[in-house]
This record gives sequence, C-alpha cells and structure tokens, in this order.
Amino acid sequence: MNKLFKPKVWFFNWIPACAGMTMLFLFLFAPSPALAATVTWDGGSSGSWNTAANWSNDIVPTSSDDVTIDNTAVTTSSNISFSTLTIGSGTYTTSLTLTNNITSGGSITINNAGTLTQNNKVQQTLTGTLTINSGTTSPMLLILKIIYY
Repeated sequence: MNKLFKPKVWFFNWIPACAGMTMLFLFLFAPSPALAATVTWDGGSSGSWNTAANWSNDIVPTSSDDVTIDNTAVTTSSNISFSTLTIGSGTYTTSLTLTNNITSGGSITINNAGTLTQNNKVQQTLTGTLTINSGTTSPMLLILKIIYY
C-alpha cells in the first residue's frame, strides 16, 4: 500500500524550480517606473524647448525630468512636461516663454534674473509649488495680471 501513495520526488523538486523561474521572469521583464533625470539646457540647436538637440541628454524633457534653464531665452513650440523646472541661476538673464501648455508639471522655481512669460489664455496647473527667489543683491518686481474672458 505504501507504493501506491508514495509521491514522485521529481514532481516536488520541479515546483520550486518553476516558482523561481517565474520570479526571475517578472523581475527582468516587468515594467518599472521611470527614474527622474536631471536635464539641463545646452542650446545646441535653437531657442526651442521642443528641439531635442538643445538639451544635455539630447532628449526633450518629460514629466519625470528635473529641468534647469540658465543664461538663455527659451520658447515652447508645443506642450511641455517636467517634474521640476528651474529658470535661471540668479546670475544670468534667463527666460522661458510659454506659447503652449504645461501638460504635466510639478514644481517651478524662478530665480533672480529669471522670467516666465505665458503667451496664451489657458490656465496652467502644477502639482507642486511655485517658488520665486529674489536673490540677495537685486530687488525683484512681481507683476500679476489677471484677465477675465
């Protein structure tokens, strides 16, 4: 009677091997969240945000990127995305002109000598904060213009 109910050893050794292979497959091929990259303007081509050659990694920033623009004038030609956006270092005149929309934006920091201009009539939404730093040597003038349509 023991011979009838004796389990096959190979079957029980095979189960952990399958479980291990499944875990390895999931680890190697499961999608992972994108990691934030630091992307800096290098102005390699033109003044357009949407030109890949203008960025340090030669890729237009995405919603997971920490973006820095310094010492230049940049204009958007289509919608933009970023995790964080820093305009200016506080030393050089730097500007960003929005002619389109922010489709995905976290926080924006505008440092002394930095300017953000919106050239459209669409309300922009950020998921983070808007920080405006005036620096220590120059006073800063902030003008808010509210237009009702």
